[in-house]
Amino acid sequence: SVIDPEQLLAQGVVNDVANKADRNEVQELAGTRLWVSGEYTPVTNTPTIVTHGLNIDPLRCKCDVLLRCVVAEWGYAVGDFGISLYLATEYPATGIQTTPCIPSLAANKIQVNSGNHANSVYVMNKTTGECKAVTLANWRYIFRIWY
Repeated sequence: SVIDPEQLLAQGVVNDVANKADRNEVQELAGTRLWVSGEYTPVTNTPTIVTHGLNIDPLRCKCDVLLRCVVAEWGYAVGDFGISLYLATEYPATGIQTTPCIPSLAANKIQVNSGNHANSVYVMNKTTGECKAVTLANWRYIFRIWY
């Protein structure tokens, strides 16, 4: 059966614990709003900075970035979202290093920096699971903030 979070709040029970601090956290989450950006084409070695103007406390929010396919590639159809988005940076001593794409969130802006490697954005091939560099023009960043 489905548990109604409002009923849990009324009973003072959150995660099976009666705790005022936890109850306050859930009350804030129950009213969470979602901000979704427009679409932005990734560019190698260039930060994508978007002003959201929410004037938020980044410690009280959650954010992510999605990569939406606009031209079919690597098993994805137009409109699909890439699996396991990674950015690549090339270091002279160690070669190419990939890192998960985690945006930086500030009070009024959100930002992601594409890597400096020629193929700076990677996803998992939708059908084979192989890590593949995307054609940047075929994809768009979309940022989301829960606040």
